[in-house]
Amino acid sequence: MSPVAELALPGLLRDEDESGALSDLVSVLVSSGDLFYEWDLVGDAVSWIGKTAEVVGITDAGAIGKGSAFLQRIHPEDLPTRMVALSRHIESNEVFDVEYRVRRDDGQFSWVRERAVAATDGKGAPQRLTG
Repeated sequence: MSPVAELALPGLLRDEDESGALSDLVSVLVSSGDLFYEWDLVGDAVSWIGKTAEVVGITDAGAIGKGSAFLQRIHPEDLPTRMVALSRHIESNEVFDVEYRVRRDDGQFSWVRERAVAATDGKGAPQRLTG
């Protein structure tokens, strides 16, 4: 089972179940108008699935292919709230569910709601964020 499947569907997919259930779930999320991402926190690479142009007004997903580039798009008043929520999620397993504004290509801001789960190494250091 892929690491994303382990995070997204704990207990629902078995090791022998490579039937495509995860890709079906991602397809449902994307068809509902949501974006799906996996952020490699160590390498700072973000993979996006979905229509970033329609959802957050960013035409080239490559422009937010690095976590650092995406964070620069978050409204400065909202960034501390997101970072605190993420820290609480990683440190004490609180649910990571936060709303904030993201700067579109046209300079305007869109409100987004982010829900994600972090994967950590054996020492508790965050390795990946999937949401």
